[in-house]
Amino acid sequence: MPVWRTINRPEMGYLDGLSEDISLLEAQFPNSLAAVGDSPMWLASDYSGQHKQAAFEAYAFLVTTESSLGAWNCERVAFRRKYLADGRRLSFKKLRDRVRWRAMLPFLTIADCLQGNLVTFVIDKRIRSLFAEEGVVDWSHLPKVFPEGTSHNVVEKSLRVATFVALMIAGFRDEAQQATWISDDDDTLDTYARRDRLAELISYLTWEITGWRNPALMEFGTTALDSSHRHLEDFAAIRDLVAGALANLAPAIGIPEATGVSVSIVNRDMCTDVRTRAVIDWLACRDLPLKRILLRVVKDHAGTIRTRAEMFGFGLGPGGPG
Repeated sequence: MPVWRTINRPEMGYLDGLSEDISLLEAQFPNSLAAVGDSPMWLASDYSGQHKQAAFEAYAFLVTTESSLGAWNCERVAFRRKYLADGRRLSFKKLRDRVRWRAMLPFLTIADCLQGNLVTFVIDKRIRSLFAEEGVVDWSHLPKVFPEGTSHNVVEKSLRVATFVALMIAGFRDEAQQATWISDDDDTLDTYARRDRLAELISYLTWEITGWRNPALMEFGTTALDSSHRHLEDFAAIRDLVAGALANLAPAIGIPEATGVSVSIVNRDMCTDVRTRAVIDWLACRDLPLKRILLRVVKDHAGTIRTRAEMFGFGLGPGGPG
C-alpha cells in the first residue's frame, strides 16, 4: 500500500504537480517513503538560501512520529554527552567550527534511527512568486491575513511555508492523527500575530486540500521554546543541515527538462564546499529508516515552471573542514 496520499487537485497548480511527482517516485522506488501513522506525528521545518547571493532556496521538512522520537532521543542524549556536552547548537552555518564539524557525521548517523521522511523543496529564485504565476488557490480572502504594508518577502515566504506544510500533512498524516510542528523562530514567525496568521493559512490550506471536517489537534511551536537539553534544536538541526547543503548544491544539479521522477545527478566540479559534500554523501544513503527525497520547482530556459521529485543517487566524499 502506498505511503503517500496524492491530493489529486489539478486546480492547485504546482502543488498538485508535486503531489503527483511524489506518487510517481514512490511507484518507481517502492521503499522511498516511510509510513508515519503509528503514533502522533512530529514535523520540523527549516529554510535556507534567503541571502541575496543564493540562486536557490531550500525548504526542508522532517516528518516522523512520537514513538520514533523516543528511541532517537536516547541516542541523542548519548551523542550530546560525547560530542557537544557544552551545549553548542549544531547548524550548517556553524560547521566551520571544528567541534561542530567533528560532531556532524555522528549526529547524522543517529538521525537514521528515526523512522520517517526527510523531504526538501528546492526553489529557483528566478521564480519571484509561486502564487502570482501559478495561482494555487483563490487568495482573494487573504488581505485580512496580511496587514497592509507587509513586505512581499514575508508574504511570499509565509505562503510557501504554509502550502508546503499543508502538503506534508495531506500526504502523510491521517485525519485522526495528532501532530506537532516545530519551526525556526524566523522572520515569518517572529511575533505572535505572524504565528497566528501562519496557523490560519495552514488550517485553511489543509482543509482546502483534504476536505477534512474533524481533524485531530495540531500543535505548533518554535525552537525558541527549547530547554537547555537542546531536544527541539537537535530535532530541528537535521533539516537545518540538509536545507543549508541543498541551497548550496542546487546550482550543481541543473534544470529538469520535464516533470516527473529521476535520480539526481550532480556536477561534482560545482560542488566544492566540504560541508555540502559531507551532508550530500549522507543523503545518498539508501534503505535506512529515515527516507530522503528531493522536490524541485524551477524555471526552464523557456521560462516555464517545472516540478520534479528525485531520489538522491550520488555520493561525494566527506572531506574535512576548511
